Amino acid sequence: MRKRKQEEVGIEEWRKLYQAAREFYELAPWEWVTDADMFGVQDPETGEIGYLCMLGNAGQVVGLVAYLGREGYDSYLRIRAADLETFDWELAVAQRCLHLSFQDRDELTTRDLAVIRQLGLRFRGRGTWPVFRSLRPGYQPWYLEAGEARFLALALTQAQEVARRMADDPGLLDRVPPGYCLVRVLRDKGADNWKDEWLPLPPPPPMPGAEPLPRGLLSRLRRAARPLRGVWEVGMFVVPVLVTEELPGHYPAAVLCTYQRTGVVLDMAVKPYQERFQNLATWFAKVLEESTVDWPEEVWVRDPEVAVLLAPLLGRLEMQVVLTPELPALSEAQESVLRWLAGDTS
Repeated sequence: MRKRKQEEVGIEEWRKLYQAAREFYELAPWEWVTDADMFGVQDPETGEIGYLCMLGNAGQVVGLVAYLGREGYDSYLRIRAADLETFDWELAVAQRCLHLSFQDRDELTTRDLAVIRQLGLRFRGRGTWPVFRSLRPGYQPWYLEAGEARFLALALTQAQEVARRMADDPGLLDRVPPGYCLVRVLRDKGADNWKDEWLPLPPPPPMPGAEPLPRGLLSRLRRAARPLRGVWEVGMFVVPVLVTEELPGHYPAAVLCTYQRTGVVLDMAVKPYQERFQNLATWFAKVLEESTVDWPEEVWVRDPEVAVLLAPLLGRLEMQVVLTPELPALSEAQESVLRWLAGDTS
């Protein structure tokens, strides 16, 4: 897959994008298409597939989301599997997609409004003003780059084409074989000539690879070994505090280790979300070295990535890693941290 260089969106690219958004809004495909009706559009510039969902049928946000590539599709699956009755920071921050929503005017930023004024456009009424954003894991939603704007304009046009066909043929997407997705692919870059292809859905993203421990660390741990008793819990969560030293701002992740029996936090590290899995085994080894309590017989984790990264070290120390959805002590510690960040000292 080809990478695209970063560049500012030109005025004609903005014009095409806003025109595609206006036509999409006028068509109102959410009246007969649900957000579960997913299909793909291949980016002619990069070959990457955007997996599209039209929003609005549920009576909430109106717009379109293009989940980009394997990373984007994985974030789509996580959202589909979640309980959407409550807002989940972990899911929101982990998305990789391009997002169009139709908002009230007061939801737009000065930068959004400047482009609209430059184009001489007008939108009347509540929920009619297009807002375009690029979402990358760990970062605040940000403004589009030129290549993203070009692709989103194409995606909106192809979404209208598929929606019109679904109005006449509601079972269009039901005929796609299991494990495959209907993808709109440009036949000829010199002409606006698209075709349907049934392409396999992307596999899950690869697990992070285990990093080598610093030299001599394992020997030091064995010399400092303590009795193995009880359970420690290791997990991570997104800290809902936006760091804006550079733009776009990013959200950090907290990595916690708790002693299950007492709920005591043995250690907490804060790092950029994108780096949350880096040097995890080395960090945990440091927690063991500095521990004043017995070492764990079992280490409970809820993230498969954490299990994969800790398993080699724990195996050599004769500890077991247990993958479980519930981490009671760590969840309580997480709630305490979030209450403190919110200013609740009770």
